[in-house]
Amino acid sequence: MIKYVVRELRLNLKRFTEFMPEPTVSIILPAYNASEYLQRAIDSLLDQTYTDFELLIIDDGSSDSTWEIISSNRDPRISGHRFQKNQGLISALNYGLGQAKGEFIARMDSDDIALPTKLEKQISFLEKNIEYCACGTSIINFDGKVSSYMRYPKTHEEIVSNLFLFERNICHPTVVIRSKVIHENNIKYRSEYLHAEDYTLWIDLAKFGKLYNLEEGLLKYNRHDAQVSSKHYDAQIQTSRKIVKELLLENFRESLSENDISTHLDFLIHPLNKSSKAVAEKDIRNWKDKLLQSNRTHEVFDEKCFNNTVTYKYFHSCFYYRFPLKHRLGSLISLIRNDPKFGLQTLWLLVKRLLFYRVFNKAS
Repeated sequence: MIKYVVRELRLNLKRFTEFMPEPTVSIILPAYNASEYLQRAIDSLLDQTYTDFELLIIDDGSSDSTWEIISSNRDPRISGHRFQKNQGLISALNYGLGQAKGEFIARMDSDDIALPTKLEKQISFLEKNIEYCACGTSIINFDGKVSSYMRYPKTHEEIVSNLFLFERNICHPTVVIRSKVIHENNIKYRSEYLHAEDYTLWIDLAKFGKLYNLEEGLLKYNRHDAQVSSKHYDAQIQTSRKIVKELLLENFRESLSENDISTHLDFLIHPLNKSSKAVAEKDIRNWKDKLLQSNRTHEVFDEKCFNNTVTYKYFHSCFYYRFPLKHRLGSLISLIRNDPKFGLQTLWLLVKRLLFYRVFNKAS
């Protein structure tokens, strides 16, 4: 008798759900041993002004109380999924893509906080601009003590230039993607690019539509030592070097020597908190000029956006490698002369970042 009742209930529930409309947005939230922050992240999504979504929370084999937190939330929009063993972030993300039913797919990390209007503003943009396949936002960095605003490039032209030149492009947990582009082109997170899987996702998406970032910071990005970008930083850098090299070989039309490739990687990738190796300023400057000339010849990227980012990377290299003062000042002048508004904005952001780190170090 009991088995019969249970079977009937399951059949009726299945019939009921078949007539329910699909949610407009599917939010993918992977969680691994995330009990410290997870409920805060869930609450920030349940407080969204845009309410037509499903929240797919994937517990990737946690050993703490992550699953209990997921199970305790009774909102019908929440769907909990549990891996018995830890399979890694890429597996959890791809599983989420396979489960997503919405017209749009949003990402969220278990330790971040979405501001209330985040989804509403991103969905509004994508509905009005059908040529765009993904929309991110700027972010607000915080660590519980100090917060700072971090602007991301806005236009598609800026974003793809920055992708090629390994500069800030899209913040993964902010993004909302048109699911049609994902499913029709079989786009997934690629396991061969562990700890930099989002980098290749933007490259793949840019082949089928435009990318955009809302200028407003709509996500509080929690910076702490336990996050992936901190725990696996060295591996992330190595994977990034691999991707940057592949992009160079794919987009640079001139013949390349091993020294060219090595200089390109030195020019673009400046690891944090590492002793900078000896690099000649002349090699970096010549490579900068070669990149600019190649793009003028072949018109691969928007010239203004590309010039801005290349000039900024030279400016950054001059300080990272501790080139003589005349080169540092010269790179700053070139940055401002190339595009006064962009140069002064960059200078102001760097000053604010320097002040932020000084305050952070004092607070620590």
